[in-house]
This record gives sequence, structure tokens and C-alpha cells, in this order.
Amino acid sequence: MDKIDQQNLEKNIRLLSSQRYFYTQAKKNRILKLFCGIVLVIFSPIILLLFPSTKEPLCFIGAFGIIITFVIDFFENSYIKRAANIQEQFDVE
Repeated sequence: MDKIDQQNLEKNIRLLSSQRYFYTQAKKNRILKLFCGIVLVIFSPIILLLFPSTKEPLCFIGAFGIIITFVIDFFENSYIKRAANIQEQFDVE
């Protein structure tokens, strides 16, 4: 069986499908992280200018946003590592 036929085996197709799933999840996490960061950066100064008394709540929201960004980043990296490992397994087989 040549390499092209081996790539089309059900097991290898499932590996590629899994790899695609994990990379897609990583991309979704990256988009979510960027969206949260952009929303905080754009709206925090505007809210602060319109409502100066919201300084303390905005500080907590900003800190919470930073923590959420680190959590999302952890999951994003985890998905990327899984996808890379699956791709490596596909390449080896």
C-alpha cells in the first residue's frame, strides 16, 4: 500500500478530523480573547469619561479581564499542542 492510500485510511481521516477540530477550537479561543481585549480597551475609557464614579468597578472588570485572558490563553495553547501532536502522529503513520 503506498503512502496516498495510507493517508485515506479511516484511522488517518479521523486523525485529520481531530486535528482540524482542535485547531478550530484554538482559533475560536483566540478570537474570543481578542474580542474581550478590544472591548475592554475601547469601552473602558469611554465609560470612565462619561461616568467618573465607575473607576473602581472598571478596575475590577479590567483585572477580571486579564485573568480571563490568561485562562483563555491556557486553553488555546492546550488545543494547539493537541492538534500538533495529532498532526505529528498522522505524519509518522
